Amino acid sequence: MNPGSIVRCRNRDWVVLPNQDPNLLLLRPLTGATDEVVAVHKGLTDLLGYSFPEERARSAKFLPPTPDDLSNVAGAHLLWQAARLTLREGATPLRSLDAQGEALRAELDAWLARAYGLTRDDLRYILDPADIHGPDFPGETFRVLKEKETTEFGEYRTRRLVLEAWDRLR
Repeated sequence: MNPGSIVRCRNRDWVVLPNQDPNLLLLRPLTGATDEVVAVHKGLTDLLGYSFPEERARSAKFLPPTPDDLSNVAGAHLLWQAARLTLREGATPLRSLDAQGEALRAELDAWLARAYGLTRDDLRYILDPADIHGPDFPGETFRVLKEKETTEFGEYRTRRLVLEAWDRLR
């Protein structure tokens, strides 16, 4: 299992992290914090896997969405955040691509928004509710990211890249 792979172990999905020891798997929960790392001994999990199959690490499987899965903006937002988390945190393949990875993440965000039936205004609202309702609107979604990018780049770059990717999908 390569770093960045998503595996299922102990009835939970994990991201495989880089590791020098071939006998260990370093795992971070897919829905956990970046510091929640668990070391799993491959030989021991294989041995335990005969009696407790949930202990054995295996490739995770995710069913692709169907048209029946279309939901409301809140559901799409939750899915969108989950997808972004897997691409922004941990040892994923896109992490090492820097600028190219940012463009790919933006395209993924735009594609997911379109796949779940969001409009451009829905996407604008998810990225920054103040963009739709004005600067005095009390709601916010990605405040830390927006502040970080505004400080570092002089703009909320993720918003721009995602909306540019959305416009290219047309």
